Parts: sequence; structure tokens; C-alpha cells
Amino acid sequence: MQLNHIFRTRDLVTKNDSKLGKHWENAKDDLLSGDEFLDQGFTRPKVLILLPFRSIANRAVNRLIQLTPGAYKVNVEHMSRFSDEFGNHDDEDNVNTNELTGSVKNSNSQKSSKPPDHQALFDGNVDDKFMIGIKFTRKSIKLFSDFYSSDLIVASPLALLK
Repeated sequence: MQLNHIFRTRDLVTKNDSKLGKHWENAKDDLLSGDEFLDQGFTRPKVLILLPFRSIANRAVNRLIQLTPGAYKVNVEHMSRFSDEFGNHDDEDNVNTNELTGSVKNSNSQKSSKPPDHQALFDGNVDDKFMIGIKFTRKSIKLFSDFYSSDLIVASPLALLK
């Protein structure tokens, strides 16, 4: 739903900007007085998604990228940086190497006392102070864009306090 809102709003803004550009000199007073061209706010972001942890933000952004129509996601910029900062860092923690024996054991094989929903929620990167701007252009998705030029902001409530 958020993606549809972003794409429809962007198309409306570009269409109205082209109309205003064509008729700017001829009937400036008449065009600017109409309500049909009041399509932009003071800032560009249209959608704010609040999530508690980086691991959940990672899943949400990856799902948004998957759901984006193919015409808009030819190139996803800064994906490696996103994976580094928001990826699950528990992969290194789950594999423990015993230097004396050289054997590798998986720490997930141990029985946890926590319920499955707790494990699913707190599995992965649980940093709770993050904010990322995402900008959709004609042929690319730009992660880590400036917040005032982003279409979508994914953040934690803690990061919004600063």
C-alpha cells in the first residue's frame, strides 16, 4: 500500500510540474490559484515506517524492494552498505570455533528457555536506534538518501527523538 501511494504521488507531482512549466508564462495567476496543483508539502517524505529493531527493518526493506515493480527497481544503490549495517550479525555469533580442537559447533543446537515468538522477535541485530531514508526514482531505489529528499523513511522511535 505504501509503495502505491509513493508512486502515484510522484506521478501526480511530475505531471503537475510539467503542466505548470508549460503554462507558467501565459496564465500564471489562474493556474496557481487552483487547488488541483496543490500536490506537494513542505517536505518530500510521504511514508514513515516505525520498527523496533534493525533486523526487522532489514526484513521490511528487503520485502519492499521485492514488492517494487520491476520498472522501478533496475538498480538498488547502497545495498551492500545496507546489508552491513542492518544485516543479521548473529551469523558470526552462532558459530563458535574451539581453538583447541578446531571443531565448529552451532550455538543454535542448544535448547533455549525462551518461547519461539521471543526468539523470532529478538533474533538478529537488535539495535534500536536507526533511521534510513529511501528514495524511489524512475530506474533505481536509493537507500540512505537524505531524509528531506526521501520518499520513505524507516526508523525506530528512539532515533526520532534526537
